[in-house]
Amino acid sequence: MLLAHKIELRLTPAQTVYLDKACGSKRHCFNQLLAHLVVILLIGLRIS
Repeated sequence: MLLAHKIELRLTPAQTVYLDKACGSKRHCFNQLLAHLVVILLIGLRIS
């Protein structure tokens, strides 16, 4: 049985801005990596 806890964050406006930027940067890096891998797969290179 899996157990989980839900936690509510009560952030200040400054903390909200910081977290939005951090999540946006992470998403941007992931999207760039995904695009790079798609190109590699399309041209047929092997990924080891």
